[in-house]
Amino acid sequence: SAPGPSDGARIQVVVLGDYGRSPRMQYHSLSLADQLGAHVDVIAYVGSDPRPEVTAHPRIHLRLIPPPPSWTQRYLPRVLALVIRVLIQTMQMFWTMCVALPRPTHVLLQTPPCVPSFAVCALVCFVRRAKFVIDWHNFAYTLMALKMGGARSPLVRLAKIYERTAGRLGHAHFAVTNAMATWLEEEWGIGSAVVLHDAPPDFFGPVDDETERMETLRRLQPALKVPNDCRDDATDTVYPPYTLWPREDQTTALVVSSTSWTPDEDFGILLDALILYDAVASKEQRGAFPRSYDILYPNLLVVVTGKGPQRAHYEKRMKHLKLNRVVLRTAWLESEDYPKLLGVSDLGVCLHTSSSGLDLPMKVYDMFGCGLPVLAARYDVIHELVVEDTRFA
Repeated sequence: SAPGPSDGARIQVVVLGDYGRSPRMQYHSLSLADQLGAHVDVIAYVGSDPRPEVTAHPRIHLRLIPPPPSWTQRYLPRVLALVIRVLIQTMQMFWTMCVALPRPTHVLLQTPPCVPSFAVCALVCFVRRAKFVIDWHNFAYTLMALKMGGARSPLVRLAKIYERTAGRLGHAHFAVTNAMATWLEEEWGIGSAVVLHDAPPDFFGPVDDETERMETLRRLQPALKVPNDCRDDATDTVYPPYTLWPREDQTTALVVSSTSWTPDEDFGILLDALILYDAVASKEQRGAFPRSYDILYPNLLVVVTGKGPQRAHYEKRMKHLKLNRVVLRTAWLESEDYPKLLGVSDLGVCLHTSSSGLDLPMKVYDMFGCGLPVLAARYDVIHELVVEDTRFA
């Protein structure tokens, strides 16, 4: 049976990144606090606001630390900047976990990143006699390989050795896919990893009521910078450039894609597809659209949410597109608004292909939770989540 608060469980949840952008770790925190009755200390960087359910929970305590200063990357050589960054992170983590906070019974770490997280968490667990649990989301060395020119880079090889060796220090392991758990055991000798497939929480759900749907769309309109309708009421005609905001006449489809803007998600694929779609759709007769669901090529409002390193690059490319039937918007929504956007959308798009080929995109679980059909890029393990020609998996 699950222990209650009286059992004294105190768990440090460690995210060496923006906790507000780590939904899986937020859900872990809620589950540990609600189902296990544990006190949860979250050690993460200052960043985006977590879910209100997390910040208001009486047994979840946020111990946020400032990220390393950005000037190290701007003014120092890459290797020296990396060394200084790791040293700062090591001191921050060790002081917070080993000195500032009460003694934990367990430490739950999100990886990647793993430097210096593995070493620091293992040391803290040794000093404070706690159990070290690693939640494998992907492999850090494969992400590094995307930036360093491939797996043959000396730094990537060193990172792989570190990740394999330090990863074995965990007392228990979680994996996001069956394929990852098998790989950990066969390639690195890390056995008995428990597979925890993601699942959308209760606040992800479809918005079926049309009045609620329209109200949600109007409320999100300023955040997405979508202009008001351009309509001639006398002729009931929508004029170019087509404002493309979903209306009751169903002439516009709302497509949503969530991305971290990293190299393992090639957003250029979606841009190329939208250019092709616009070219074909523009051949349809312009003017009033029929009030039916049978439009062959509806207008598209494509909303791309998320933050990441390649966002500015793609936004610059998007500004130069000349599209008639497609409008693209990028946005960063608050955590409580994102489920509502999914709930009123018509199609979800996932471009994640995984640097390791072994992880799954959590965004698809969220989309399924909201009743969205999903168009996903094909790669080795996506079949564990997305079943072709099946609406829900």
